[in-house]
Amino acid sequence: NQIYAIPLLDRGKTLCCPAAVYLSCFFGNARSPQNLSALNYLRTIGWTVICIKMSAKLIHLALALSIVHLIVASSDFGLTPFGLIPQHCSSKYEGGVLKAESLAKPGRPCAPAHQRGDMPNGWTAYAQWVSKTPVESFLGNFTVPPVPGDRALQTIFLFTGLQNAMVSGPDADVSIIQPVLQWGKSAAGGGPYWSIASWFVGAQAVYSDLVRVNPGDTVFGNMTRIGNSWFIDAYVPGPSAQHSSITVDVGATELYAFVTLEVYGINTCANFPNGVSVFSGLEIDGGSQTPEWQAQTERECSEAVKIVNPNQVVIKF
Repeated sequence: NQIYAIPLLDRGKTLCCPAAVYLSCFFGNARSPQNLSALNYLRTIGWTVICIKMSAKLIHLALALSIVHLIVASSDFGLTPFGLIPQHCSSKYEGGVLKAESLAKPGRPCAPAHQRGDMPNGWTAYAQWVSKTPVESFLGNFTVPPVPGDRALQTIFLFTGLQNAMVSGPDADVSIIQPVLQWGKSAAGGGPYWSIASWFVGAQAVYSDLVRVNPGDTVFGNMTRIGNSWFIDAYVPGPSAQHSSITVDVGATELYAFVTLEVYGINTCANFPNGVSVFSGLEIDGGSQTPEWQAQTERECSEAVKIVNPNQVVIKF
C-alpha cells in the first residue's frame, strides 16, 4: 500500500493515509494525475474531514488484524491466553512436574504478563469470582461453538481459569492456569480450526500439545491441586479421548476464578462464531465453595455473559 501525506484543509498539517484504501475505492487508480487533481478539488469542499473520520475507523479496524498477523508470523513473539509474550519465554510441556521458576532463561529476562504492552482486543466477555480461601480445584465443561463465519487471522480463546492475583502494579507477579479452547494460531500452534490445550502463563508460559476438536463437542476442563503442584487438563470425554495436560508447581495461591472469552485480531463481527459456548457443571473445591459470579463485558460486537446459576455460565458471541 502507498502512503500519502494529505493536507488538512489550509492548516498546513498532514495526515498519512493508506491511499490504496481510500482513493482506489473512490477514484480507481490512486496514483493517477486525474485522481490527485480530484483529491485536491474535494479537499476544498471538506473531503479531508471525511478522510480523517474514515481513517480513524478503518485504522482501528485494521490494527487488530495487522498486529496479530505480525505477532503470529514473527519468530520473536507469540500469543497466549494471557496476552502477548516473547517466543523465548514460552515452551511446550515435556512431562513431569514443572516448576514455574525453572522456566526463566538466564540472560533472557521476560516481562510479567501485564507489562507486555497493550494489544487490540483481549478479554471481551467473562465471569469472575474471588474466593476468600485458597482454591484447591476448579472443574467444568464447555461446548465448542460453530466455526466463525469469516475465517481470517483471528485468534479466539475460551477457558476456565485460576489466577493468583489481579494486575495491581508494576511489581505484581500475576499468573494464570487454564484449560483452553482455541480457534486460530497461538504460541502453541493452531490454525483455522478448534483445538484444546492446557496452559500456565506468568512471566513465562508453558503449554501442552494442541488436540483438534469439533464444533458441538463438549470439553472437560480440570484444574486440581495435588500436593504443591497443579494438574491442568483439557479433553473431550469419550472412548478415544485425547488428554492435553500439564502439571506445574506454580508457587502461588489461587484465589481468582474466571470463565472467559478472549480474542485477538477481530476485524469484523463475522470473525466471531454465531452462537454460544455453554460452561456447565462448574464446580469449585468439590462443591464446597459456591461461586457468586460477576459478569463483565468489554464488547467488540455482541458478546454477552449470562449467569444461569453458580454451576452454569453462557458466553454469547
